[in-house]
Amino acid sequence: MRECVYIESTPISQASNTGVTNTPDQGLVSHQQTQFLPLPSLTLMQPTAAALATIVAESNSQALSPWIKEHGTSVHNLLHHFSNNSATIIGQPLDAQFWDLACRNNFLISTMLAVSACHLRHHTPNPAPHYIAELGQESVAISVLKSAIALPLHKEHADALLFTAVMLNAVTFAFVESLVPSTSWVFSNSPDRLGWLDLQLQFKRLEEVTSQFRDSSLIPPILNEADSQAPHSGHTDDVAFDQLPAAWKMLIAGKDTHNYRVCRKPLLALAKLKFLEPNCHNSFAYFGLIKELEGGFRNLLFEKDPPALWIFGYWLGLLGRLDIWWCSRRVERDWAAVLSFLREKELTQCPGDEGGMWQSLISELSLASEWPPQHTENVV
Repeated sequence: MRECVYIESTPISQASNTGVTNTPDQGLVSHQQTQFLPLPSLTLMQPTAAALATIVAESNSQALSPWIKEHGTSVHNLLHHFSNNSATIIGQPLDAQFWDLACRNNFLISTMLAVSACHLRHHTPNPAPHYIAELGQESVAISVLKSAIALPLHKEHADALLFTAVMLNAVTFAFVESLVPSTSWVFSNSPDRLGWLDLQLQFKRLEEVTSQFRDSSLIPPILNEADSQAPHSGHTDDVAFDQLPAAWKMLIAGKDTHNYRVCRKPLLALAKLKFLEPNCHNSFAYFGLIKELEGGFRNLLFEKDPPALWIFGYWLGLLGRLDIWWCSRRVERDWAAVLSFLREKELTQCPGDEGGMWQSLISELSLASEWPPQHTENVV
């Protein structure tokens, strides 16, 4: 007793409103019958593109070990899950152009499968097979990507690399094995403890290299949202810095110091984000702070410099307002780890104004995820 709906006669907008979705091998069927998770499908895949995606994905999977194939989530299930839930998984619906691009760039297909497995791992009670599939598909994607990045750049190749980088960054950010703060990189002495952050920082370089294709790219909305949505105070940086809370200015005081030069821009960005409403529309602006972090700031984090840790920890607290699936676990763990680390240093016991500064900063850090922002007394 259901009305038949056909791809040839039904626009995407109408199909979305009727609760109809699709699978790679079944065409259009009822939402209740096919949805892996109770999430809306906003994209209709052409049967040919779906079949090609499966072929490319299966071909890539030949590089997987037999053990991963046996114990990990199957390629078919990963494709099915991603196609039905792409709008929820990556924050916006993907049209047929994306699938066409993925079918011609196998590293993008494998990255997509890794993201699908990562999303399943976060939302199912038995994450083990998804975890295995995630690591396996990510390994295949990186292996194929190594040769792909050496090829000459053109519009399609640039789009594929950018889509891949966005999704690889999300998977890497999401990879947190434990929620216990003591397992965070903040307390680690491993030489590669910031490897996950290094990948995020390199995205700015990829944007620069591919900027010549931006006007005709499939992905400009994603890359331009941060700049277009970021709050602007209307003041110069010097005036904006003078208007910061006293404790914030004191944190990097001294214009001739390395900390001032490296931390000034991230601190100003935090001051703007603190009052930016945490919604889907503004989420790109929240993540845009990564663009303000230079190599020198990364080195300060590696050295566990308290001011740099506070700035980064405060940013993590702000991200906690968004409640995005792929960053919530890292935010929860690393934000708590920064708080614990700074408290263990007993910085509030420093003599004079420095102790008062840290008392104010640590209090504010503990409330960073609150919206609307909580008023904190500046004790400096």
